[in-house]
Amino acid sequence: MDFLLLAVVVLAAFAIAKSARIVPSSQAWIVERLGRYRRTLHPGFHLTLPLFDRVAFRHSLELQQRRAVHDLTTAEERTVPVAIEWSFRVLDERRASYEVADLETFVERLLEAAAKRSVEKRPESDLREATREIEADVQREAAPQLETVGVALVDVSIAAHRRE
Repeated sequence: MDFLLLAVVVLAAFAIAKSARIVPSSQAWIVERLGRYRRTLHPGFHLTLPLFDRVAFRHSLELQQRRAVHDLTTAEERTVPVAIEWSFRVLDERRASYEVADLETFVERLLEAAAKRSVEKRPESDLREATREIEADVQREAAPQLETVGVALVDVSIAAHRRE
């Protein structure tokens, strides 16, 4: 009898410990119940069902900054390394989780493709002077597509480097 009571108390303590979730500030967590979207947890204390619910995605709500260098082709078929720096913020956690498989890779590839289309129209000699135009082209092309996956593109910066 004492063993049974002890087992029930331990099991209850385990269930309470596994069901309590504390989401840090500036984060949002996506909870799935049995593999399907259940709800979004915003900063604070939350209770979940320990055996049925799991935290599937964790998103930072802060401004995120990334940088990548890609070799892009100019109008005269020359390859030039172009550095792309961007800032973005997740606005809709559910869409950011389920619309694309890997959000950060999607954003990078989308910006790379937009920059490629803009750079390939210009000769290499004009790239340094046309960086603001390229940035505007990339922003104009990528921002609406990113909004469909719950992301706001805050800033894009382009820098073309010459090879020596």
